[in-house]
Amino acid sequence: MSNITTKEKVKAYLSLSDVTNDALIDELIKNVSDTIHGFCNRSLERNTYTEYFDTELGHSKLFLNNYPVISLTSVQYRSGNWGAITWSDLNINDYLLNDNGKVSLSFTTPQAEKYIKIVYVGGYLIDFSNETNIALHTLPYELTQIATEWVSALFNTRTSTGVSSETTEGQSISYTPKDTADKTYQNRLASFRRINI
Repeated sequence: MSNITTKEKVKAYLSLSDVTNDALIDELIKNVSDTIHGFCNRSLERNTYTEYFDTELGHSKLFLNNYPVISLTSVQYRSGNWGAITWSDLNINDYLLNDNGKVSLSFTTPQAEKYIKIVYVGGYLIDFSNETNIALHTLPYELTQIATEWVSALFNTRTSTGVSSETTEGQSISYTPKDTADKTYQNRLASFRRINI
């Protein structure tokens, strides 16, 4: 999975210029990026995906996992038995792609396992070397900012694990508990999270 932020962004946020902690920052970026991908419950990176849908009697809406959906490559239904499955293309007038990866069918489906197969291109382009070119980088800035702040917070509290506050030379510092900080970032990520239906 692609990283959601860069070492350069984190170091700029932390006002660091030396390379002493670069390996640690790289590892924190990978861990936070993986956590964000997992929390969002979908792959954020642009790719071609294939999904199979179990259908319920009378339902006509399917929700793709990895939005934004850029294009549908094929929408097919299963026929034949399990020993000799045949996938047949649906007519383009039989489905409609809506916002956030919802596919509406013009017919109601039978109850069946893996009845619909959809191949599509979805996710964000992630290319920080071309971040200002929307043809090459479409990852929302808010995701990058959350990742940058989360990595920075972990970096800043790396030596204070288990310490709630400390006082030195008459000044006190209180640390936000890790669970509270994680929940803060997760709340900010909520609008990017795929909900299982």
